Amino acid sequence: MNFERISSQSYVYLQSLAKIQERHQTWLQHTKNQLIEVLEKITKQIHLEWYIGLQEYNDHAPQSINLEAVSLHLKNSYSGIVLKTIDSVKSYIKYGGMLSYAQTYNRTITATIYFPFIEQWVEKREPIILGNYEPNELNENLILSHVEEFLQEMTAWENNKREPIGFDFARNMEKVKK
Repeated sequence: MNFERISSQSYVYLQSLAKIQERHQTWLQHTKNQLIEVLEKITKQIHLEWYIGLQEYNDHAPQSINLEAVSLHLKNSYSGIVLKTIDSVKSYIKYGGMLSYAQTYNRTITATIYFPFIEQWVEKREPIILGNYEPNELNENLILSHVEEFLQEMTAWENNKREPIGFDFARNMEKVKK
């Protein structure tokens, strides 16, 4: 009796492994290229300071193999914050937000929004996970809705009435000294 259940469960396990391989092949043969094409169409038609990033295996760069990602980045920019000391002047950069489509360990795709931040001055916010998808679920309409939500979140972040940085100047100066 136990042997039959183990045999049955081993079959289910092998099916899971086969599904992972199927997802990976779908990513390689279709999903990754579709993401790039849709995002390229957006970046060419809508002129913002953004670009497409790829994390993929490269023999010349050490990174994870088979955990690839396609992402839409807002470019880094000057924050306008400048720290002058007796010895130096330091300008701080605002690191742009990002919409990422990344493979997970089981080859599903997680769509995530990452927020901008200004190192030592504006803390990183927790990202928003838009969803976890089968590679064949990602289509142009879903990608477009994610880009729209990404832009809404970036606009809300920029318009957010945060505490003025100057009120925490002493705390921020301590971070700068470290």
